[in-house]
Amino acid sequence: MGHRRWLPPDHPWRRNKRQFNGAQELGGPPEFPDGDEIMRQLDGVVNRAKTRQKLPPGEVDWKRRSVLYDLPYWKDQLLRHNIDVMHTEKNVVDNILGTLLDMSGKTKDNLEARQDLRKMKLRQELHPFTAENGKTLFPAACFTMTKKEKTDFLQVLHDARVPDGYSSNVSRCVKLKECTIGGLKSHDNHIIMQQIMPIALRGTLSDDVVRPLIKLCGFFRDICSKTLRVEDLDRLENQIPIIMCKLERIFPPGFFTSMVHVIIHLVRECKLGGPVHYRWMYPVERMHMESLMESNNREFTSHQQLEKQQRDQFCSWYKSYVDKLDKADRIELGEKLVTHAKGPMFDAIEYKRYVVNGVLYRTLDVDEEKKSQNSGVCVTTEDGPTYYGKLTRIIEVTYYDLTRYVLFKCDWADIQLNKGYKKDEYGFDLVNFKNLIHMGARITDDPFVLPNQVSQVYYVKDPKIQIGLLL
Repeated sequence: MGHRRWLPPDHPWRRNKRQFNGAQELGGPPEFPDGDEIMRQLDGVVNRAKTRQKLPPGEVDWKRRSVLYDLPYWKDQLLRHNIDVMHTEKNVVDNILGTLLDMSGKTKDNLEARQDLRKMKLRQELHPFTAENGKTLFPAACFTMTKKEKTDFLQVLHDARVPDGYSSNVSRCVKLKECTIGGLKSHDNHIIMQQIMPIALRGTLSDDVVRPLIKLCGFFRDICSKTLRVEDLDRLENQIPIIMCKLERIFPPGFFTSMVHVIIHLVRECKLGGPVHYRWMYPVERMHMESLMESNNREFTSHQQLEKQQRDQFCSWYKSYVDKLDKADRIELGEKLVTHAKGPMFDAIEYKRYVVNGVLYRTLDVDEEKKSQNSGVCVTTEDGPTYYGKLTRIIEVTYYDLTRYVLFKCDWADIQLNKGYKKDEYGFDLVNFKNLIHMGARITDDPFVLPNQVSQVYYVKDPKIQIGLLL
């Protein structure tokens, strides 16, 4: 709560009482104290145990004095303490999943939260009431999911298959019968938040609920980028207060724990400390885990006919053309083209798996037997469209000069708008592999690409979409 303080002074939400905490918000964001002010506040602080008791008026809320403040330069640091994005993201995902799925012990929309709304005289339509049988009930909120909506949401998480090493097997954490999810690792929450949850949310709840949550997922994805530009951070800094205020209009006050509130400060820390992957806890926890593992040891027209003849006869024509050249012409043509005119050797090697720049690719038939997905590829053309495909064959051919080439043969989706590809209202790419191109019907068809031309992608099936796959 209280995120309206970061809005522009003339924003209409500052004067909106009913949809927020019942009062106008005329104040600005808090100022960050400088080092001298912090040292003054810490002067005489005695380390004490954590307590839930309220502090007397005027007393500074310091529980202990960190030993880091003994360093002579520490008070002059611009970023004295780092907010760990890894744990922040994990707690935010826990709050969202627990509340949307109404999981016992994890939801922030419980009886106590509804009673708080009554005490605060907010959102009367959500206040609890007593039924005829004496049982206390409370009305469904805008974010309350039906059993089918929960099942559809979790089905996307359960069926999502990602490349090897991308994340752990999230499907093992999903319990479809109970409509719950649990046992997620921190990196699982990272992948769910930034990649899978926005897809799963589509078409479940109303747009007023889904859009702010998708925007929040996009915010975390942006601040976790490898490269951060100042203009992008300025945009995010203006965007996050609006996202948080939209969430305030949706969820009860108990949803906004301290770990949810610190989201408002993440952009500032990116400006001071740089990209988050230099500052979060993933490498530290990974090193710790590695040390623990070490210690524990473990029909056609004439034009079409012409195209077909050209396609079928080009190689033999090119070979006979080179054979007729004299020595000087062959030298001018180049040794590699002369050798390649002979064509590749008759023997070729076919693989089921291939690693390119450290990225594992697998053919579609192998992928269908796996829990992970490594057959998704895309090719981005310069100033042109992006082609999406599925890898079906990996073939290595060898020419007579022993030059080897690996070819990826793929099923390519028709990227013609509204036929095999389109963007939905949330900006997601929808790909339909029932409409394919480059199947060999025309001379221009070419289902093969070189491994260094592709990037790996994965596709997530959405049960709410009858045809197609969601990227």
